[in-house]
Amino acid sequence: AVAEVQKQLKKERKSEMFVYVFIIYVAFGVFLFIVYILAAYFLPSMPVASASANIGMPLIQLVDLEEYNLLLFHAAMIQGLCSGLVAGKMERGEVSAGFKYSIVMMFTAYMVFMTFF
Repeated sequence: AVAEVQKQLKKERKSEMFVYVFIIYVAFGVFLFIVYILAAYFLPSMPVASASANIGMPLIQLVDLEEYNLLLFHAAMIQGLCSGLVAGKMERGEVSAGFKYSIVMMFTAYMVFMTFF
């Protein structure tokens, strides 16, 4: 009887936490979309803006797009790792259960960066 109750509680927890895990995936997708918009549209216009600003302020240096893309890539990988661990903790109560989510999110981030950058 106790084992059945525990089994039922685990099943309920998993079904209730599915929504939160889904929210974590959506938030990660939004993060990747924002990173894409920054890297594809905002950062390429920075050298033009900083070149014209350099006339009056010589301390402003030119923007290196490769460094920013690498920084955003690392941010996406860290976000994927941490989001996956949080999802595992929420769904199963163990951080180690989140490694599968982390792998999926980090692979997704890797594929996005290899495809679009």
